[in-house]
Amino acid sequence: MSWGFAENTLKDFETTELKSVQVLERSPSRCGVELIVSGGRFSPDVCQFEIILGGPSCGNTGGCKPDYAIVLRNSTPNINEINSVVFFNIREFRTGTYRVDPGKGLVDFRGQLIDKGAIARHLLSGVVSLDLRTDDKVYISCDVLFDNDITVKGSGLIGVKRVAAP
Repeated sequence: MSWGFAENTLKDFETTELKSVQVLERSPSRCGVELIVSGGRFSPDVCQFEIILGGPSCGNTGGCKPDYAIVLRNSTPNINEINSVVFFNIREFRTGTYRVDPGKGLVDFRGQLIDKGAIARHLLSGVVSLDLRTDDKVYISCDVLFDNDITVKGSGLIGVKRVAAP
């Protein structure tokens, strides 16, 4: 009986060493933002653009400029899921592309990811784009890298919420 490959020797086969595997996970949309995440699972149910108005605690007698943030949060995460991704200190609330590239001195916003176990992962680099549709809706897209090689890519239409700072 001949199996066809039985006459080949082991040296005829090419071997490849697998160094690392990056798993990309498409996160189901529960709030209008479609995401692809590597290095974790994330299915946010809260997705909003926040305009955080300066309150009396800002310390400036003339008031303070608002802070702008994108908040993506899973309000009931499983133990093995990312809790939240937040981009804050976004330069302004208008259509445009905002970048973080420390090597080039570009820091148009900051970001943080809270992963399983409540460990904070800092934003290393990336791009966030805003396309204002109305006063209360903005289309966002992001392609960012956090500590621990966690990437988040995605886009969607989210609501704008005005929040008063304490």
